[in-house]
Amino acid sequence: MKRLLSIFNFDTLDCAGVRLPKAVVLAVALFLVVELLARIAVSTGRLHDDPTLYRHVSEQRTAVEAGPPIWFLGNSTLEAGLIPAEFTQRTSASPTLLSHGSATVRATVGMLDFYLQNASVPPREIVLFLTKDDFNLNGYRAEISKGYIASKISFDWLNILALSAARENIREMLIADLRRLYHLVRYAKTPTNEAPVSAKPNEREAIEGDALWYENLAKDFEIDKSVFEELDRVARRNQVASVRIVLMPVSRWYTQFHDDRVESPTHNEVRAFVARQCQSLGFALYDDAGPFEDAKFFEDPCHLNEEGGRWFTKRFARTWNQQHGGD
Repeated sequence: MKRLLSIFNFDTLDCAGVRLPKAVVLAVALFLVVELLARIAVSTGRLHDDPTLYRHVSEQRTAVEAGPPIWFLGNSTLEAGLIPAEFTQRTSASPTLLSHGSATVRATVGMLDFYLQNASVPPREIVLFLTKDDFNLNGYRAEISKGYIASKISFDWLNILALSAARENIREMLIADLRRLYHLVRYAKTPTNEAPVSAKPNEREAIEGDALWYENLAKDFEIDKSVFEELDRVARRNQVASVRIVLMPVSRWYTQFHDDRVESPTHNEVRAFVARQCQSLGFALYDDAGPFEDAKFFEDPCHLNEEGGRWFTKRFARTWNQQHGGD
């Protein structure tokens, strides 16, 4: 028995004659245990594989290879705010949606260039759906957008690990747990029949639990002043006939939160910058940024819900028909 146990003695663990520190062995063992638990969680449905950047971009690259005539690009605000089938029904136009979660305008333009290089023919029209935080050079979206670099897209070998493949799902679970803990600590002394913040129902969660998120979006806010010139170069180089910019609807809380924390540029100053750039470069502009008081259309302060999506799709389709002669 003593001899058998010696097999597992840390002093016997070496690799090619090189002894491994006990801390390394413990770390590897802990990692393998956690990886095994993650695999079990995925296999039982408690965790889900994340859609990798490589897989997502590959699918969208395939979608544009045949050269569809109209491309809609944006991030989650586009995904939440536009209902493609309803838009097509109202306009007879069939756009191809190319979305990249949390992408800045510059990241979207970079991915546009990448897709254009893979399209058999260029689209006749591209439309970018944006909000003010997409222009910030320093916020959360700028950090996330570092991953949207077409020249560095390669096979993500880390996704053979369950911990990596399900990392977004794990992150969301941890954030949810931390948020619950925050509420328990922050409002432990608040009477159960009393709302801690006076706000509309679907805004209250943002005010109480997600304020840090919106602060990170507006962190050290600085407008990317050259991004529209880059968009113009990409469009001209690839012979895209028409470029359109859409400023998506946002709530009053969203704009007020920004203006209370950012001295300059204010939300309206960002809008004015977009208007000047579009006029200078000949881009069509549809500014539907509001802000809107009616909270019933919003899932959170800057994303539309299902009802809001139908509302915006109808509004945008009407404008589209007016500007395209009803085609």
